[in-house]
Amino acid sequence: MTILKGARNVAWRPRPQSGERYAGAPLTPLRKSLYYFGLALAVFTLFRVVFYYDYHAYFGKLSVGQILGAFLHGVRFDAAIIAVFFSIPLLLINLPLRFAASRWWHQPLAWILWVVTVAMALVLAADVEYFGYVDRHIATELFAIGQDMGAMLRLAFTSFLGAVLVYLVLCAGLGWLWWRVARRETVPVRAGAGALWFVVLFLALILTGRGWTLYGKPINVVHAFTSGSTEAGNLTLNGVFSAVMTNDASSDVNHRFFDTGEARRLAAQIYPITDDKYPFLRDYMAKPNHPNVIFVLLESWSFHYIDALAGGHFGVTPNFDALVKQSLSFTRAYSHGQRSIEGVQSSLTGIPRLLGMPYLGKGLEVTNISRLGTIAQRHGYRTIFVQAPHRGSFRMDAIAYAAGFQEYYGMEDIPIVLEYPDAGAAAFGWDYDTFMFVSDKLAHEKQPFLAYVYTGSTHEPFARLPERFEKRPHGSLTEDGFLNTLYYSDWSLGEFMKKVAQTDWFKNTIFVFVADHPIGKFGIAKIPDRFHVPLLIYAPGLVKPGTNDVVASQLDIFPTLVDLMGFEDPFSALGDSLMHKQNGVAFVSAGSIVGLIGKEGYLTSSLKNRLDTGAVGAAPMPPPAYFNDLEKKLLATDQVVYELLQSNRWAPP
Repeated sequence: MTILKGARNVAWRPRPQSGERYAGAPLTPLRKSLYYFGLALAVFTLFRVVFYYDYHAYFGKLSVGQILGAFLHGVRFDAAIIAVFFSIPLLLINLPLRFAASRWWHQPLAWILWVVTVAMALVLAADVEYFGYVDRHIATELFAIGQDMGAMLRLAFTSFLGAVLVYLVLCAGLGWLWWRVARRETVPVRAGAGALWFVVLFLALILTGRGWTLYGKPINVVHAFTSGSTEAGNLTLNGVFSAVMTNDASSDVNHRFFDTGEARRLAAQIYPITDDKYPFLRDYMAKPNHPNVIFVLLESWSFHYIDALAGGHFGVTPNFDALVKQSLSFTRAYSHGQRSIEGVQSSLTGIPRLLGMPYLGKGLEVTNISRLGTIAQRHGYRTIFVQAPHRGSFRMDAIAYAAGFQEYYGMEDIPIVLEYPDAGAAAFGWDYDTFMFVSDKLAHEKQPFLAYVYTGSTHEPFARLPERFEKRPHGSLTEDGFLNTLYYSDWSLGEFMKKVAQTDWFKNTIFVFVADHPIGKFGIAKIPDRFHVPLLIYAPGLVKPGTNDVVASQLDIFPTLVDLMGFEDPFSALGDSLMHKQNGVAFVSAGSIVGLIGKEGYLTSSLKNRLDTGAVGAAPMPPPAYFNDLEKKLLATDQVVYELLQSNRWAPP
């Protein structure tokens, strides 16, 4: 009886299967779970160390205390996102049931956790590299990668092969450590204690996933920036958390700061508000002449590298420099965002990208918006959209049709007419061939037309070019590689202009050139440099050449094009025609941050905290009152745009 009584107090253990050996001391399911969680947390910490090391100059403003604080605070964000992805497998591993201790139950779940961990490590690795281009963590871009997975894989195994190999070694090493834990015998606790620990684990995962906060909303990206320092916030965050949370529902972002009347009053100080029901409704006087328009969105062209605008001596844009002298050029033009899709959205619709809100190609289309191509079609214009990248890149085919363009063409439609070292090496297309395709499509056009052309060769990785264009040592990810490609792209533009100058319609055509965003990785000194782009309006005999230093934005492009084509149709846009604009600001967006750039200074915000302020260019630092006023106008503009989009009153139906 004594023996039997003692036996009943021993926890049940599964017997090893035939030929099976356990290595190391047995572990309870909870102990194994803590090992798995700890290994994942170690991976996140490793990447934070790499992140800090790679960008130590960026974090140079931080004190030792701020750096240590960011590392410690970062564990909260790391643990929160790990808990989100680990919760279900960990709870299944710790079920207070006998079979949960068997190898056939435990090991598949353990290796699922390993797969999740290496997937998160892949995002962390991509985020470290991505930060160098935009000075922020990856956000919703992560979920757009699937639309160009082929191009991303080619990029990884060509330009980042060394990093890929290091990542694979990391995965193998992590797999070995995982195996060391998973192969140990699993010893369950007794039923009553097992149920208790299951409940404790369940509550701990919920609390950890919320960021160790019991009340209120769980942590989000904005909580990383509560110190008011952008640098400390970025060191605190990780790319997985940033990507997941910025892709979450818009209800998690507060867009209301004032009562509606006060918000409109403040916004009206920087943007014309003309209508009570549709505040940003615009209309311009009709003109008797309706010229053709060719709009060219230049991939990654930075203001910094245009000698005629920035006063440099790079010598890679001779054709564009010549156009500057014959055009109306804007010296303070800024992109709306740091991604091409944001440049496309702002130029086609005049609508800014708001935090947590749908964007063009991902739901904005369901709102009543004004559409550039549709307006042009109403006046008998032929509308054509051509992009150098693949047809389906970032759903641009659907976007073009939704914006009212009748014809759409991409890389698959464009024949290669120039001889290249490797014609297939340009992941985002060849500019010369794209320009020649456009000129052929329009060569004998009689009716008025609106052509939207988006280039791609200056997108990384930079392909090898014919020898005459490689003025500097080639590099697929280097500044020299970019400058070579910019030289080629500029030559392509020059050849295009020579060819179309021979057409019958040239003298009645307005050309508008603007970059989608700067290159990002090079030539950046201050935050405004990350948005500073070249902008020209070239139309000899139609638009007087000159220099304009008004603060211009891509959000002004849509109104400007409507004005230039001489249409009186009412439409809605945040910006205003650059043919009339006297002063103003540029509304900018970068991941989970928004900002305003004015003539004297700039300000960025997370919509909860003010982040950065500074002077623009060589201007003296404005007083605190200037930034207080700028912050109010930024928040008010964000609120007004949000309320109009939410209530579907951006534009008349």
